Amino acid sequence: MKAGRRKRKKKRKKRKRRKNQHKQGDMTTKTENAEFGIFLMAHSPNPILVCKADSAITYVNPAFERLTGFRAAELIGANAPYPWWLPERIDKTQKAFHTAMTAGVTRIEEHFQKKNGDRFWVELTAGLVENGSGAPYYLANWVDITDRKKAADELRESEERYRS
Repeated sequence: MKAGRRKRKKKRKKRKRRKNQHKQGDMTTKTENAEFGIFLMAHSPNPILVCKADSAITYVNPAFERLTGFRAAELIGANAPYPWWLPERIDKTQKAFHTAMTAGVTRIEEHFQKKNGDRFWVELTAGLVENGSGAPYYLANWVDITDRKKAADELRESEERYRS
């Protein structure tokens, strides 16, 4: 009888050990995945912005800093309206931002300004990201389309001159 109990106890310990090892493996995988996600965002060639539902910025990547001229330290915690929004377009941008925060957007064009006042165009894709705790985040990915917009303007002006 005691031998049977010992065997069952030994099996339970073995199962518990395997279960704990599995949990540790899951945690390692989750930690590795989180670190890899952070690595990918930090090394993305495109500007990335992450903010909370209240519009408080929680993350900008180095590409965002390079494009806008604003350092992450200046932006983390800032709420909309953001310093890169054009003063004459704040109402329109605020509405577009609200739509993006609630419904997500795909490939809209926005006109912004750098810290030094230079203006630039981006193609913006954004949406909500659930983090598992119920508090959604807003993730925006930008593509700088300033050169493309300038080329289109120059082509249009050239065609107008040709027609005149």
